[in-house]
Amino acid sequence: MQRIFSMIGILILLFIVSLFFLYWFERVNLINTNIATRLLDSVFLREEPEQSEAIADALLLEALRIDKRSEELNLRESEISKREAELKQKEDDLIRREAQTVILEEEIDEAKKSLNQQQRLFENRSIVINYNAQTLLNMPPQQAVDILQGYEDQTLIDTLVATDRISDENGQVSVVPLWLSLMSPKRAATIQEKLLARQ
Repeated sequence: MQRIFSMIGILILLFIVSLFFLYWFERVNLINTNIATRLLDSVFLREEPEQSEAIADALLLEALRIDKRSEELNLRESEISKREAELKQKEDDLIRREAQTVILEEEIDEAKKSLNQQQRLFENRSIVINYNAQTLLNMPPQQAVDILQGYEDQTLIDTLVATDRISDENGQVSVVPLWLSLMSPKRAATIQEKLLARQ
């Protein structure tokens, strides 16, 4: 009995070894029977064709879902990059405008300082002109004219205008016509033309 079992075991072992070699020969294309391949596939690959198709469909759907999600993420990333670029542009514009505002404020401050300085100079000049006019009024006419003829035209005109104003304030007759009559005719004509143009 033991010999029978041994013989059966040996036969099974020989069958398995033969099947293995037959399968190997089919794989390396030494023979073309495909018997061992079909037999082993039917034994070890027991998945139903429908089940395999269902798995393939599920994998395909998952792949499509992943692709769609990837596209959405790429689109979102592109939108974020575009938004960041717009924000950066706005930030640069604000920085540039702020710099321009600072420059403009500095220019305005400089203009104010210059205007104040000019106003102070004008006020100081007006004080000096008024003082000179009052001094000239206290001199004999010819002596005053000798001094006036040494002034440049604008200073002379300002002095004559200040003299008229002082005479009006004091209720006196202006000596300006007398001074002009004592000047050289050419200089007097030039000054009178400028006085008329000023009015």
